[in-house]
Amino acid sequence: MIVRNGFEVLVERVQALKVFQRNKKPVRLKVLSTLLYYAGLSYRVTAGFASIETPVSYEAVRLWRRSLEKAMPTPKLRRRRLVAIDETKLKLNGEQFYL
Repeated sequence: MIVRNGFEVLVERVQALKVFQRNKKPVRLKVLSTLLYYAGLSYRVTAGFASIETPVSYEAVRLWRRSLEKAMPTPKLRRRRLVAIDETKLKLNGEQFYL
């Protein structure tokens, strides 16, 4: 049985959907850059990581992310009746407060 990771599946999906009109940069680089952005990195930091392989601007990463929204699966949104909030203790003038 062949096990494929999610990254390879996403790259194949992007190639099958022909998301990008031009492919001067590898599709794998575009998908990886987009995933790094979705992981919480800024466009500039993502472009810095992508530039290790080939020069990339942060504007290119932004455009790739916009193009890849078509190929990315949309998560199901669920309504929640309860939200858990972590409490924090502050000590001011020797007195403790809970937030």
